Amino acid sequence: MKDTKEASRRTWNMEQPEEQQSSEWLRLRSVQEGGRSKYRLRFVGGFKSYWVHWPTVRKGKTKKDEPFPDSRANPRFSRNCSDDASCPWCKLGYERSPRWVVVVIDRDDKQLKRVELPLVVCKEIGRWYKPRVDQYPGGPGRQGEMIDFGLTVMGTRKDKEYKVKPVGKARPLKKDERKMLTRKKKAGELDLKEPTRPSFMAEELQIQLFGEVIQAAPDEQQCDEVGRLAAELTAHQEEENEEENDDTASSKSDKTPDDEHFDDDIFNNMDDEDDDDDDDFAW
Repeated sequence: MKDTKEASRRTWNMEQPEEQQSSEWLRLRSVQEGGRSKYRLRFVGGFKSYWVHWPTVRKGKTKKDEPFPDSRANPRFSRNCSDDASCPWCKLGYERSPRWVVVVIDRDDKQLKRVELPLVVCKEIGRWYKPRVDQYPGGPGRQGEMIDFGLTVMGTRKDKEYKVKPVGKARPLKKDERKMLTRKKKAGELDLKEPTRPSFMAEELQIQLFGEVIQAAPDEQQCDEVGRLAAELTAHQEEENEEENDDTASSKSDKTPDDEHFDDDIFNNMDDEDDDDDDDFAW
């Protein structure tokens, strides 16, 4: 399966920011890029979707590389979109493409990690899951019985290809896996909100470019505090659920209390904006 979309290639091949180089992040690389080529993953929880802007502007039928106006102050290659009418990157015409973040168990070292997935991989997962929605309610990230997925990554940059296939037998998460999930969530090591937060433009730069502030940045300290309290409450609830269901989760139910709501239309409206493929990939 070859990804021919330029924006999607950028999504997959961009250099990850420093905070995504830790052991809590898994970067899917081919052998040519210094990776191990084959990855066996168990998805855990929901898929967090968002849009990412790239330093390319479309003018008519042509595309032109255009550095972000704040590139000197912020060297990161991309900017997260707020996906609303006030997004300054949208107003400046920067191209964007969809991106997903999900928690996985990396079977290579049996550790929980966050991983970014491109559209082309998510579509293949959706193709497999759609006819099996009744068999596996809750989605590919359910904690009840579910299979692993094998990902093969080949080539580099413009020649990058991906193969996705289900592997192994379906089974629920093990007791030690559920405990590890609860522990890491409580420690904030698996947060999906932080890497998907919109990239806000400095107000001084907005005034320079638009004559006014079109998007005010939120109070980051307040956002962090609310997120911390919510994470603590969620972790506490999950610990109580785990104690009540450790002995019966595998035998009495296909769906544990920790399963997140799964949106069947998660990929339906997230096609790459350059994608002319009319196939329906809704889950």
